[in-house]
This record gives sequence, C-alpha cells and structure tokens, in this order.
Amino acid sequence: MERLSRYVPSARHLWVFDVTAKAGSFTAAAESLNVSQPAVSKCIRQLENALGVSLFSREHRRVRLTEPGAKLHNVVSRGFEEVIAVAQELQTYSRANPVTLSVPSAFANYCLIPRLAIFHAKNPEIDLRVQTTDREGHLDDVGISFEVRRGSADWPGIGTARLADEVISPIASKAFLAKHGPISSPAQLQGLPLIHLEEPVRNRVTWRRWFDQFGVPFDEKGGGLRLNDYTMVLHAAVAGEGIALGWHHITEELTRGGFLQRLEHLSWQTGMGFHLCWSQLRQQSGQETCVRAWLMNELQGHPPR
Repeated sequence: MERLSRYVPSARHLWVFDVTAKAGSFTAAAESLNVSQPAVSKCIRQLENALGVSLFSREHRRVRLTEPGAKLHNVVSRGFEEVIAVAQELQTYSRANPVTLSVPSAFANYCLIPRLAIFHAKNPEIDLRVQTTDREGHLDDVGISFEVRRGSADWPGIGTARLADEVISPIASKAFLAKHGPISSPAQLQGLPLIHLEEPVRNRVTWRRWFDQFGVPFDEKGGGLRLNDYTMVLHAAVAGEGIALGWHHITEELTRGGFLQRLEHLSWQTGMGFHLCWSQLRQQSGQETCVRAWLMNELQGHPPR
C-alpha cells in the first residue's frame, strides 16, 4: 500500500476510476457512487495528474478510455473483481461456519442480548448464534463453540477465561425494601417472602447455603415462591414478589436501571467464578477467536455500551 501511494492519491481514486470507466460518463458514475458529478470529475483529474496521463477522452456527455486508461482499467478492474470474489467466498464461509454460544437463559438475557447489536454492527461477517440451556458440558456437541460454566476452571481439555467472580447479594425491588426494610442483618430475612431458585441440574447457591455462610439457621418452613429458571426469579423480584439471590454479573443492569436494589452489606463472594469455556481438542477459527476476544473485553467487569 505504501508503494501504491507513490503513484495514486488513494485506492478510492482507483475505485472511482473503475466505476467511471464502466459507466461511460461522470454523471452515471456519480449516481452509482451516490456522490456529485463534480466530485467524480475532481477525483479523475487528481488521478490523471498523479499519473501524468489522460485516462479519458471527454466527449459530449460521455467519456471514453484512452489507450493508457484502457491499460490501467484492465488491471484495476480485474483486481477489484478478485477482491469481490474473495469477499463473497469469505462471507459464504462465515455463514457455513457459525459461532455458537451455549449459555444459561439469564446470562443470555441480561449479559449477551444488550451487547449483540454493537457486535453485529462491528462484525457483520460473523454469524453469531446463541443457544440457551440449563445444562453444562456441551462443548463436545457438534457446532458448539463456547459455553459458560460455573466452577474453579479445572476441567481437563477445556480452555477457560474467567468472566466474573461469583458474588451474591440479596436483591429485591425498591418498593419491597421500602415496605419491609430497613434490613441490616441476615436474620431479618427469615420472616420475609423469599424467591427460591430450584435448578434441576446445575449446582447453584441456594438460600440454605447463603444463610449457612452467615451462620444463620435456615427455616425450611418459611415458604416463598419457588422457580426453576433464574430469568423468572428476576422477573418475580422486579414485580415485588419477594427477595431473591442476586448474582452480581447477571443483575448489574437491573440494579443500575433502578429495577432492583442489592443489599450490598450482605454480599457473599463464594470463591467460584463464571468462565467462558472452549474445547482445546480442536483449533479455533478466526471468527471464534474474534468472538472470544469480544466476550472477554465486554464481560470482564464492563457494563454494556
């Protein structure tokens, strides 16, 4: 590119030259490029001045390639056609080789979806797909590029990047806390409506384990709403049904938006983490490497932008 700049003002000048040669007039080229006719004329004149030759003979409302112009256009046109062909091939490859994330539904709703529009705008060539699941261990499935796992990142044959520490706080709507607060100690939660997450498969922190961490006996007869999906748990908390356990990396936007409020003084950092995982048994594609870098940059402590 440095050598090319010695002879022509820019690659854009060559593109305008190619379009003009095919269109046969400055006016038609301007319409094709969505610019003004004087802009096309100026661009061709700059290219001619740089090369020291006339590329077109100007006729009434038309232009024709001169001998030097035809020689240049033969090379430029063929070059652009090869670039277009390769670009189409790469887009076809991308569509045939999607990057698929397998993640919990709440992670998809609150961590991924708010960020996807920006990702697609910056990476239109990448076919990024999201699958929600309540199970882990899908990396051996055909077509799964990444998954998010909770744990200590000691899985054989699995590459990992820590996305977030597991930090949990009681969380509820502001209206609920205004009615039942202030809450200064774990023991005060015992008599309040608790929203329980009952995961059918994965190992997740329960209210019993949370109370045990603070040395408070858990009253199993306390009742409360019981749900098997964390997205439903958060919806119930926003609706004022009670207090839920709030994983910080999931609930960040809900607290920032004022939909929920954390009891920060009752937070518990469990020592576990949530990790982006991929198989080390195969080499990742360029698209997968790009998605992994994006996810790590977006989710390691950064809110959606």
